[in-house]
Amino acid sequence: MYYLFALITALWLIPHGGVCQIPTVCADDDSLENLRCCPTTSDGVCGEGASRGSCVTLNLEGYDRNTTDVRANWPHYFTQVCQCNGNYYGYDCSRCRFGYYGTTCSEFQVLPRREIATYTDTEWIEFISILRMVRTRDSGYTAILEEAVPGTTGLEMSNISLYGLYVWVHHVAARNTLDPDLNARQDYAHLGPAFTTWHRYLNLWLEWEIQYLLQSLGQNDYHMFRLPYWDWRIEIQRTTGILSDDLFTERRFGATRNVSGFPRVEGDIIGDGWDTICWQRASMTCDPNVNTGPLQRCPFTGTDPCSSSNPDWPTIQQVNDAIAMDDYDTQPYNILAAKGFRPFLDFKINNDLDGCRGDRMCMCLPFGGLFCDLDSVPEGGVAVAYTSLMHTSGHFILGIGHAKALATLDINKTGQIYDPVASPNDPVFIVHHTMIDCMLEEWMERHPNARYPRNVPTTFSTTGHRANDYLVPIFPLHTNAEMFARISEFGYSCNLPNTTVRSTGGGHRVQFEVFTLLCAVITTVMAITLFH
Repeated sequence: MYYLFALITALWLIPHGGVCQIPTVCADDDSLENLRCCPTTSDGVCGEGASRGSCVTLNLEGYDRNTTDVRANWPHYFTQVCQCNGNYYGYDCSRCRFGYYGTTCSEFQVLPRREIATYTDTEWIEFISILRMVRTRDSGYTAILEEAVPGTTGLEMSNISLYGLYVWVHHVAARNTLDPDLNARQDYAHLGPAFTTWHRYLNLWLEWEIQYLLQSLGQNDYHMFRLPYWDWRIEIQRTTGILSDDLFTERRFGATRNVSGFPRVEGDIIGDGWDTICWQRASMTCDPNVNTGPLQRCPFTGTDPCSSSNPDWPTIQQVNDAIAMDDYDTQPYNILAAKGFRPFLDFKINNDLDGCRGDRMCMCLPFGGLFCDLDSVPEGGVAVAYTSLMHTSGHFILGIGHAKALATLDINKTGQIYDPVASPNDPVFIVHHTMIDCMLEEWMERHPNARYPRNVPTTFSTTGHRANDYLVPIFPLHTNAEMFARISEFGYSCNLPNTTVRSTGGGHRVQFEVFTLLCAVITTVMAITLFH
C-alpha cells in the first residue's frame, strides 16, 4: 500500500490576523469543527466503497502546539484525512498519483521534461495558453482570511485560482515568522535541506493539477503533459553577461520595457493583464484578492532600469563541483552549512569579507533577508559574505540584474522573481526551478545510495527541514524523505544535455574554506536567533 495522507492545512496564528487554505469541500463548519477532512465521493468517504482509500487519524505525537506559528507543528487544521490505497491520490482519493493514469490508476508512464528552448512556436503558444488558463481556473481550495484556531467555524473565506495558490503556498512557506517570540526569518522552503524537496513538490503539484485541468477540458492525452525546464548553463558560457533573447521576447516569456522607470513585462504571456499577489509581503499575511502590481522583470541587459553591473552567474566549474560533492547537506543544516550539494545549489556563506566591498553585497546577520556592506551593518549584527550560486543567481539576475543593485535600486522597480516569498508570480520561476530539480536528479544519479539527512537537529531554524516533516503547506501531504527519490518514480525525466566541463576524477571534491574566527562570531550571533 502506498500511503498518502491527503490534507491541506496552511494556517498560521498571529496577533493581528491569519491565513490558511483548505479544500473547498472541507470548508464547511462540520469539517472545521470536527478537524476532519474526509470528503464523501460517489464511492463513499475517501472512495472507500471502491477501495480507493479510507479516513484515518494522523499520528501527531510530539508536535509542539505552543508556538503561534503553526507551520512549525504541521499539520494543524485537520487531524483526520484520507489515506489513499495503491496508486490512488488526492484529498478524496479520486485521482491517480504522479505518473499514473487510467480509470484504475494502473497505467504508468515516464516522460521527459524538455528544455524550454527546444519548444516550437506552436508549443510555446500552447504552453502560454495553459499558464494563462491556470491563472483564472478555480483551484478547488478555499482561503481563510482571518485569525483562527482549530475547531473555529464561521470564518471569512475566499476562493483562489490555481496559479494564485501556486504563488500563495510559496509565500506561506517562505514568509517571515510573525510570532514576536520567535526568530523573524524562519523559512520552510529555503536555506536548509528541504530546499530541493519542497520546490520539487511545488512544481510536481502544479504539473499534476495542470494534467487534470486538461482532462477536464476533454484532452485524452492529458497525462502526457510535463513542465519544461530552462537550462541556464548555456547563459553561463556566454562572455557578454547578457541574457539571450531566445526566451525573453514578446512571443515567449515577455520582453522587459522601461515604463516610466519601471521594468514592466509585455508580450503574449501578459495578454490583458498578469497581476501579481503577495509581492513585498514577506513580513505580513497575504490576501490573494489584493493585486500587488503588474509583472516586472530585470533580465540583465545593461540598460536602465536594470543594473549595469556584471551578473552573478556561477562558473561552469562551480556547477560541476557542486554536482560532484559527496554530501547532500551538512551540519548545521541551515544557512551556516559550509559544504554539501544543497548549500552550493541554494545559497551559502563564505569567509571572504573583502567581498563585502565594491561589486558585491553581503548578508547581514541576524538573518533578516537584508543585504549590506561592511559600513552599513545593522546595530548588533555582523556581515558575512555569501556565494550566490545556481539557485539564487537566477533570482538576482532576473529580478535586479545584480545583487549590488540593491544599494541603488528602488525595490518597487525590481522584478517579482527577486522577492523571496512572491517569486512564483513570474512564470520563469517554474522553468528555473524545474532546472534546479534536474540538477538534484543529476546529483542523485551520481550518488545512488544517498538518503535524505536523518540527523537534522530539532531547532527552530531547521523546523520543516527534517526527514519526516511535512512540506508546508502543499497538498496532499508529503514528507521531505518521500520527495527525496529518483524522479522516474514520479513519472518524469530530465535528460540534461552535456553542456558542462567534466569534473576531474570520480572522487573529485572541492576544497572548502575553513570557518575559523568568522564561524565563531556567526555562531554566537545566531545562537539566539536561528537556533532559538
